[in-house]
Amino acid sequence: MSEAYIQLMAEHRRISILRALASPESGGRVNDSILHSIVVNDAGVPSSRDQIRTALTWLKDQGLVTLSNLSSGTFVAAITQAGLDVAQGNATVPGVQRPSPRS
Repeated sequence: MSEAYIQLMAEHRRISILRALASPESGGRVNDSILHSIVVNDAGVPSSRDQIRTALTWLKDQGLVTLSNLSSGTFVAAITQAGLDVAQGNATVPGVQRPSPRS
């Protein structure tokens, strides 16, 4: 795979995570297992569980989410206001795909 393809997939994975966290159903907090299912099944972005955790760490480093590590080894992500702004298309961050309008 080309570097451009890998970067494109990472950007789509990141916006898919932010949009999942920004959805009213999530309450702003979702664990990494559920995020994996949403990104793969609902957003159609092929992703391993490790790729989801890597994306979550990247999003945390950008201040777009916070992460809690449960004793079971599960990560729980919570969206920040900055992450919500990106998910809604009100702000952009290099490395995160700009969201397309939802129908």
